Amino acid sequence: MIIYYYGAGKGKTSAGLGSLIRAKEYGKKILLVQLLKHNTIECKGLNGFCFGDTSFITFTPEKKHFEFARKGFEFFKIEFRKYDVVMLDELGIALYYNLLNKKDVLETISRFKGPEYPVLIITGRPKIKSLVDVADIVTEMKEKKHIYSTGAKALEGIDY
Repeated sequence: MIIYYYGAGKGKTSAGLGSLIRAKEYGKKILLVQLLKHNTIECKGLNGFCFGDTSFITFTPEKKHFEFARKGFEFFKIEFRKYDVVMLDELGIALYYNLLNKKDVLETISRFKGPEYPVLIITGRPKIKSLVDVADIVTEMKEKKHIYSTGAKALEGIDY
């Protein structure tokens, strides 16, 4: 099964992490792969793997962003069969900026349909039609109101 969380609202990564935590508590083996993120508390807490640094992609990705995404996805392709539930965080961003070969990604993840494959959770802000098409569950996160618009800073343990 493939689950895809996307949209401009908060909660995509949090929803996926909730599923990973539940699976872990039920005795499932989990894998968290965060593309384009660096040393997150989630990776530390779940023994996950981050492929990124502290920089963000603004409008034009840098060479290092391509390398981070490629390394993370290659790691995922080697490791995923060892797990019951796998999360590819920010795959949507990597595809939106063409950091990965879309054909390769879709060929790889479209196989996640049988009992021999883990559940795959995908996140990313942009709506990627090909991910919507291949996913079994799709949830769009929409922001209705956010405290950041008042100038508030992130709350440690809640927002980062």
